[in-house]
Amino acid sequence: MVAYETYANKVRYLVDDDMTAISQVELTAHTTAAISISHGDLYTLKMNRHTGRRYVEANLAGKALFLTLKSPTSEMLKYFHAHTLNPYVDVYILAVSQHGVDGMAMYELNTHLDDAAQQWVMRMNAFVQTLRMQTRKPEFKTAIRASQRSCNKNYKNFITYLKALFQKNGRILGLRADFSYRKVHNFDQAGSDISYAEAKRHREALVDEIRRRFKGLLLGYVWKFEYGLLKGYHSHFLIFLDGSKVREDVTIVKMLGEHWRTVLTEGKGAYYNCNARKTSYRFCGIGELRHDDPEIWQGLKNIATYLTKPDHYVRLNMPDGDRALGKGGPPKLYAKKKGRPRKSADLSTPPEAQFSITPSVKNGAISARNAG
Repeated sequence: MVAYETYANKVRYLVDDDMTAISQVELTAHTTAAISISHGDLYTLKMNRHTGRRYVEANLAGKALFLTLKSPTSEMLKYFHAHTLNPYVDVYILAVSQHGVDGMAMYELNTHLDDAAQQWVMRMNAFVQTLRMQTRKPEFKTAIRASQRSCNKNYKNFITYLKALFQKNGRILGLRADFSYRKVHNFDQAGSDISYAEAKRHREALVDEIRRRFKGLLLGYVWKFEYGLLKGYHSHFLIFLDGSKVREDVTIVKMLGEHWRTVLTEGKGAYYNCNARKTSYRFCGIGELRHDDPEIWQGLKNIATYLTKPDHYVRLNMPDGDRALGKGGPPKLYAKKKGRPRKSADLSTPPEAQFSITPSVKNGAISARNAG
């Protein structure tokens, strides 16, 4: 994955370790979910018929678990120290610590011989059994349902908001940008000079600027506030303007981004202009938007998923009851008018099925499917 930092009209490309870390959390959650419904030993002892020595053999599920174990849990905890992790991940971290199996590599499957192999197999199968027992407790099932329900609700509200926008407006100009801080101001976790209070104040000032700058043109907006070890505090914004009155989306986002960088953050800010790179999206949900274009709707669904899905795995702990996801307006769905209905692309989707971890076992292999 790649992150971008715009400063002084230049785009710097950064390795996005935050997204890599989220991917590791997602892998951990799916692996643990799949193991929770598995049966039997994942690791067994075999005899080499040529040498007569015993060695460890793992089935497909055991090998999948090893891929997860290769990444130490300390890395996840380092990146997401300010977050609440998915309940599957919490169970995994506790079990890893209890059995002392953190950071094991694949090569260990072939290095444990004879008596050492026997002990290793017992240790790993005990670890697997702990995962199964913990994920089958009633309190765990309650926690996982609550996690899924919260994310699904955010997604559903997002989609409802978009439908209301297009019900009232035929032509919309969609703007998308990420507002963050220059690397020098947020990379050092211990000594960062961008506090939560300051980042919140900057975001609120940006919302005020959007309302002021686009008065008479603004139809609505959605923002998502996040924190990552690499990017520090940052916000994703999706802004909707009256497409019958304004164009030049790339220029508008650049003007807003420069105002964020130079004025609102007093030179500390950075931004990424998504509209300047619309061709990089397979389904584009920004720029000139029409209600009857199915590819635009798919692009908007993808944005909604992008902004709400990570919360199913890592959710930022907000102080004092603050929100991490907000929207402006808000537009409301109106009662259907009599007469021939306007033809629109289908935005319907079962929100309750968006972010659920559905494990399955097939032909001896173990897997987990994310409905989103």
